[in-house]
Amino acid sequence: MIPKVSVVIPTYGRLDSLRRAIESVDTQTYDNIEIIVVDDDPDRTLPDFETDSPIRIIEHTENRGAPVARNTGITNSTGTYVALLDDDDEWLPQKLDRQVDKLRSLPDSYAMVYSGAEFIRTHSTTTRKPSFEGDILDGLLYSNFIPSATPLIRRRCLDRVGLFDPQLRSKQDHDLWVRIAEKYRIGVLPTVLATIHQDHEDRISTDSLRLYQGMKKFLKKHNKKMNSRTLAVNIHKLGVYSLPTQISDDPQKYFIKSLRHYPLNIPAVLYLIALQFPPIIKKHILQIRNSCL
Repeated sequence: MIPKVSVVIPTYGRLDSLRRAIESVDTQTYDNIEIIVVDDDPDRTLPDFETDSPIRIIEHTENRGAPVARNTGITNSTGTYVALLDDDDEWLPQKLDRQVDKLRSLPDSYAMVYSGAEFIRTHSTTTRKPSFEGDILDGLLYSNFIPSATPLIRRRCLDRVGLFDPQLRSKQDHDLWVRIAEKYRIGVLPTVLATIHQDHEDRISTDSLRLYQGMKKFLKKHNKKMNSRTLAVNIHKLGVYSLPTQISDDPQKYFIKSLRHYPLNIPAVLYLIALQFPPIIKKHILQIRNSCL
């Protein structure tokens, strides 16, 4: 019998997109699936969903955040493999079929398989097809190139490395991928198998304060594993995230610290120069900051 895949979907306040996400699981060409929806919105009750696969809805009695909701789903899953899907994203029909085949063909030293994804925003669509596999810890510390809706993970590997860190307000995915990559190899299918929707305002990727707080804790957890250039790049990102948050920290100190670790970090130099200009110039910097990350 083919191994069971547990699909964990945390949700909060997006019923229409949740239906789309569940439908994308229900139309998978893979046959042995269980769906676990964790509702983190205590002020509503989800309707029944008609699916070909067994579906279970777990309701939190208080809003506990996406990492805890994911952990609830994983803890209550029974599959050999775990796949994660946010309620606003969706999969292509052959996603699980291809990933299970790939992961079963790899040795036990491989904990998971990820893939490329299409990113849809209000005015643009981009495609990422990363191809890094094997021992990818150094690459992951430098940048998170694993789209959140794509990994298929061996359950026993999660039992060893742990689940999502609820103390991180952002970077939860990145943190887990790093912890997995510390102990295992990671496989890849360099093709688009998921669609990630970024056309609404309540995603973490649009919240600079949460990005700043998450990056700060991520660095505290993992900075000793980073080489000088990687550490410089991540400190630079921390400075960029601090720019619009109106916190007491001076962003200049992050760019200076970044340059101490890696003097050739040109974007940090450009930010330091730009910060000397009037506020109207700084405003334009904030509008383009994501392109520098």
